Amino acid sequence: MLVYGLNDAESRGWKSPAIIVTVILGALCLAAFPIIESMVTAPAVPTSILKNIHVIVPLTVFMFVGGGWYVSNSPILRKEITELTDGRVTWFFISTQISLNSLQYQTVLAAAYFLPATAAAILTGGIGNTLVGKGYAKIVIVLGYIVSIGALVPWGFVGPQHGPWFVIVFAMLYLAASPPIAVGAQAIVLHEIPVEMHGTASAMMNVMYQFGSALFLAVVNLVIKSKTPDQTARGLLRGYHFGMWTLLGFTAAGFVAFVVLYLPVKSTRGGMLEKEGVTASPLSGVATDENKDEEESRVEAPAGSV
Repeated sequence: MLVYGLNDAESRGWKSPAIIVTVILGALCLAAFPIIESMVTAPAVPTSILKNIHVIVPLTVFMFVGGGWYVSNSPILRKEITELTDGRVTWFFISTQISLNSLQYQTVLAAAYFLPATAAAILTGGIGNTLVGKGYAKIVIVLGYIVSIGALVPWGFVGPQHGPWFVIVFAMLYLAASPPIAVGAQAIVLHEIPVEMHGTASAMMNVMYQFGSALFLAVVNLVIKSKTPDQTARGLLRGYHFGMWTLLGFTAAGFVAFVVLYLPVKSTRGGMLEKEGVTASPLSGVATDENKDEEESRVEAPAGSV
């Protein structure tokens, strides 16, 4: 309801009864959900997720970065590589509109200009996976946010005076920052909860991704419509610029929330906690050498020994 109200507010007007009712009811339902969940005996979202800062804060990362890019050793979260553009729905919508309507690139050329960004995202997904495996989940997420914010700034100034290399380079930088953030966030979440709850966590990540994509796209679309003076290429570009600045504001809010609420939290291996004396590998869940020694001491003695 909230997304519907925001999406139709520009065309129906903010004083429309339908818009007022849907926005208010949507906001109330959203605010009431965690309150109701904390009161019922059998909540839809287990309290180990809802009340655990090591889970709920990284989960919000999927809302702010759009989620949708899962490259990991977890079979639950592994997706096809073609889901790349799903992870940045709002940015992809605005950037393609800029390329086609304002910069007036041909459709085939516009698509070709975004292809290097796909390759960059695949590469950084692998790099992020390796770094998270070494216990640097928090650092990977912070760096990913910084690159995302920095790469959005040029999109607020893009214009016909810039050549196609401008689009190619800053598309690569922006999309390349998404996979490491998602990999780091999912690693923290999955290693904070029991294995039997990984399915619920996976569903929550997808919900946060869908909610963030729908909400941000609705808000940004509203801003674009309100800031577009006319339907000329120049007028549309002005609206798209404001849309990019709005998206930058959302991304910066996610970065601040992560730094303030989670970065100072005491933990080991970049956010993954030790449990019952067993330090899990951040992605594979394999015990460390310290635990392997104890395991080997229990190996059955060779045949013939007393």
